[in-house]
Amino acid sequence: MKLGGQVVDEVRRRVQQDTLGHRGRAGDPLYGIRRTLQIGAEHLTAKQITRLNTKLEAGDPHHEVTLAWHCYQKLRAIYHARPETGRRLVAEILGAFPTCPIPEVARLGRTLQRWRSAILAYFDTAGASNGPTEAVNGVIETMRRVARASGTSTTTAYAPCSPPVATGRGGRRYPRSSVKGPLTFDQRHTNQARHQMWFQA
Repeated sequence: MKLGGQVVDEVRRRVQQDTLGHRGRAGDPLYGIRRTLQIGAEHLTAKQITRLNTKLEAGDPHHEVTLAWHCYQKLRAIYHARPETGRRLVAEILGAFPTCPIPEVARLGRTLQRWRSAILAYFDTAGASNGPTEAVNGVIETMRRVARASGTSTTTAYAPCSPPVATGRGGRRYPRSSVKGPLTFDQRHTNQARHQMWFQA
């Protein structure tokens, strides 16, 4: 579905350039609905539908954005349908998208054809997905990057962790630094010298 949303955005930007000769700006019809175009039709309110139709009529003279949006909605419908209906929609999409006169949609159709077996597997596994696992992995990787971050920037350095101190039971704990915010040049070098003394001890 992400690729479908990207296609809609690519078509919107191209039509924007073709009709107005510049990137989207405040007040441009298509620019004003760039986020609404990414919403599923089933979630749109009556007010949003009216606004969407009005802006498309004003900024989409050849109905390219409109067609791309309908293709995106049909692609989304695959994952909201029952298995038998979903398989039928997949067959329709793979048969129609590659021959679409809109190049971005045609390219998406060729990509989906290459992933046909993977898409159909969604219905063979009762909708199972590794999405939740990938989401957790993303959080773990983010935490790892934050943990490894150091104050080595040439413009701003933050207080490193203080040297470990004994807990009384043979272990060590790392107390939080009492220095908050950016360090001055002298503070950075004081901390660096203190750490060097600890490593040498």
